[in-house]
Amino acid sequence: PCKGCASRSRYRRAATLVVAAFGVLWWPRLACAGAWLNAMTQILGASVATANPDNVLFFIPDISGFTKFVTETEVSHSQHIIQELLELIVDANQLGLEVSEFEGDAVLFVRPGAPPSLDELLAQARKMFVDFHSHIKRIEILRTCACGACSSVHCLSLKFVAHCGPAKTMQVKGHSKFIGKSIIVAHR
Repeated sequence: PCKGCASRSRYRRAATLVVAAFGVLWWPRLACAGAWLNAMTQILGASVATANPDNVLFFIPDISGFTKFVTETEVSHSQHIIQELLELIVDANQLGLEVSEFEGDAVLFVRPGAPPSLDELLAQARKMFVDFHSHIKRIEILRTCACGACSSVHCLSLKFVAHCGPAKTMQVKGHSKFIGKSIIVAHR
């Protein structure tokens, strides 16, 4: 890290890239461009040649406002809307990411091996974000129902977390689960 960074552990903790709306980057605890560049290299790897074959990209589109939406509205309508939005996120996948699991309000996508470029990752996040909000607009415009879920769908948004690092899989009762520090960091 450069002189502007307090410690190496500080930028390691910040090594999770959060891609917010329309590709705006937010790097918690990074004070300078040098640390940002170091963290980018750590996350995405300097090149395919130096990439660790055990690396896995964890890409998590997460619906903001989910808990309030589901707990304060009619379950039959909120369930239908959330299902549509999660399916839309999966259908917008352009990078060949694998769905590892659905986590309530999020989809855990994985991609073993070399990660995509930052431009590809941002384009993926942008497509999912635009498709998500376009669908919400359609629901608002075409709704014929005045229930709480249909009238408050505009309160939902989408955020993204991406982290790349070494991880292994284990089998638990026929289900494949990731294990390792990287999956923990991605979920923080």
